[in-house]
Amino acid sequence: MLANKDQDNKTQKQVEYSFEERNKSQAFCQNLPLKPYESELYSSNLIIAFNATKFFFLFLVGLCSSCVVAASLQSFHIMSILVQFSSICIVPLTVLTLCVITTVAILESLK
Repeated sequence: MLANKDQDNKTQKQVEYSFEERNKSQAFCQNLPLKPYESELYSSNLIIAFNATKFFFLFLVGLCSSCVVAASLQSFHIMSILVQFSSICIVPLTVLTLCVITTVAILESLK
């Protein structure tokens, strides 16, 4: 009986300890920034430029992967639609992304 009570007390202390440690680690993690560029090292203009290039490259990767899947499934109708869509969209998106990057570069150099 006495040994069971000691074991119960030890397990209860371990549970309480792990609960306290988990709360401390969660409180510590909540103070950290979610993304590395959200710190004060980068301005909001630079974050906009990073996001513009990130989404542009994600668009290109998605378009290329959908073209590869359409070609591997031998669906030439979908492939022709994707090629027409890419010929319409890629040039304006490239120009827009480069304009955002150059604008941010000019604004950051003026600071």
